[in-house]
Amino acid sequence: MDAYKQEQEQGKDLIADQLAAVAKYGEVMHCLEFARDLSKQITQMQVETSRVVKKQTKREQVERALAEAERSKELMILTNWLQRLVRDFTYPVPVTKSYVHAFLFHAL
Repeated sequence: MDAYKQEQEQGKDLIADQLAAVAKYGEVMHCLEFARDLSKQITQMQVETSRVVKKQTKREQVERALAEAERSKELMILTNWLQRLVRDFTYPVPVTKSYVHAFLFHAL
C-alpha cells in the first residue's frame, strides 16, 4: 500500500484496485495501530495475571506451612501430655493440689 501511495504521489496511473487500496490507506493504518495497542494491552494483562497467580501461590504455600506448623505444635503438646500421663501413672506420686495445678498448666 505504501508503494501504491508513493506511485500515486509521483503521478503514475494506478488501476482501480490500487486506487481503492490507496483510498483505504488511512483506515488500514488506523486498524493496524488499534491492533498494536490491543496486543500491548493483552500482553500487560498476561503479565499482571502471572504476577497475581505467583503471589496467590506463594500465599497458599505460606498458609499451608503455617497450618502444618500449628498441627505439629498441637501434636507435640498432646504427645508431651500423654508421656507425662503415662509417667505419672507408672511412678506413683502423691497427688496434691499444687501437683495437679502444675500438671494441668504445664501441658498447655
